[in-house]
Amino acid sequence: MQTFRTPPVAPALLTLSVLAWLLALGFEYTAKYNLGLDVPYKPYRSVQGRYNYPAISPTGRGRFAPIYERAYHHYHDRRGMEMPFTKQVLDKTRPEGWQLHHIPWCTLMFAGLPAM
Repeated sequence: MQTFRTPPVAPALLTLSVLAWLLALGFEYTAKYNLGLDVPYKPYRSVQGRYNYPAISPTGRGRFAPIYERAYHHYHDRRGMEMPFTKQVLDKTRPEGWQLHHIPWCTLMFAGLPAM
């Protein structure tokens, strides 16, 4: 009788999965802030004191770059993560309109795709 051992999870794979989870949280944070809701923020000052950000910047708040469709499809549809703020952004911006630097195709390419 053969026995099979499952190899331990490689530290690199574990690191990548944590980074992917943090990226999804970053999309949610950005979506929540741009929807006009409060988000946690800690004042930041660089080590040399060159940069000081006592409060989160209101510049650009409420403007949505065409970045959410692909992330929502991957993390919500494929990975099953709840992404309520990203969904709210998509409900406001679908279909994506023309942008200054490029024509986004994400709604066409990713909205409504089945989970793999």
